[in-house]
Amino acid sequence: METSFMNKIVTRQNILDTLHEFARQHPNTETYDGWLQKETYKYAVRYDGRVYPPKHILSMATGIPTSEFNGGEQTNRVFRQLDFDVENKGDFLDSDFLDSKRRRTMPDARLTAITNALLKYGKTVSSEVLFPTVIPEAAEIITNDPYAFCIATCLDRGTRAEVIWTIPYDIQKDLGHLNPKDIYPMTLEQLEALFKRLPRRPRYVNDAPKTIQELTRFVVEECDGDASLIWKGKKATQVHRTFDSIHGVGPGIASMAVLLIEKAFPVRFEDRENMDIKPDVHTVRVLYRLGVSAAMTPESALEATRRMNPEFPGTVDAALWDIGRNWCSPTDPKSIECPVSVVCAKRF
Repeated sequence: METSFMNKIVTRQNILDTLHEFARQHPNTETYDGWLQKETYKYAVRYDGRVYPPKHILSMATGIPTSEFNGGEQTNRVFRQLDFDVENKGDFLDSDFLDSKRRRTMPDARLTAITNALLKYGKTVSSEVLFPTVIPEAAEIITNDPYAFCIATCLDRGTRAEVIWTIPYDIQKDLGHLNPKDIYPMTLEQLEALFKRLPRRPRYVNDAPKTIQELTRFVVEECDGDASLIWKGKKATQVHRTFDSIHGVGPGIASMAVLLIEKAFPVRFEDRENMDIKPDVHTVRVLYRLGVSAAMTPESALEATRRMNPEFPGTVDAALWDIGRNWCSPTDPKSIECPVSVVCAKRF
């Protein structure tokens, strides 16, 4: 997918790579020029649970200085043609986030009660819930084959969880194996053909071949074909960095990967204070409605969980995700049935 801007070809992949680079430079997007609070920045691009300043991103991607082109429609057209969401900044962000003076604080006792309720519910979230599959046999591959786990994790972008965790099984059925050393020689064209044959596909199917190619190269060249060496003897920060370096993954999925490794395999990272939640649509929404997050944004969600449990911020991720999927829906939330209803502020 590509378009033209000021006599330059811009591809969707160009933009994706730039978004990931921006996220590495600015883990908290607000640190870039304070753009979320400035009225001169009127629009935002949303991708993978984060928001980005579109004109700056387009400048990074093309090398064209921002002084040489306009924001607004001239810039936004490029993102829309490449299938990105770009809207008025205020439509994406809660007003509390744009005005830090209005951010609310929560009494320690209530914050503790909410944290404890989430931790208690989190203990009931089983691996079957975390790794749902369309076909029952597919679940065994995920928790028994580190390479299969990595494939599904790296492809988890905007696709139903049941589909994502079944894809390694589908690949194995198609190829007759799931051996990274045999997949390693496959060209991008062969990988593209493979994904076209699959009965279930990731949302960004055009990005998937390169993602799998980069993942497989790392597993073979750096781990001698044993994907578990990505995390064995490593710190969470190192593992996060590895996943984040894979094409199309990004910091949010990298955080999810680190958390799920502990759920799927006998691993416990020593630096859990560096393990964040994945701020996706479910976790962000639930934290805001509980009243612990000042705004419905990834940055505010991350800040909230770091206050809730600084020793291990990501420990509430599974509970938040499951509650968001089953009870705390965007519309018509089932607040009475919700397992943490008693401590919820119900900010609908």
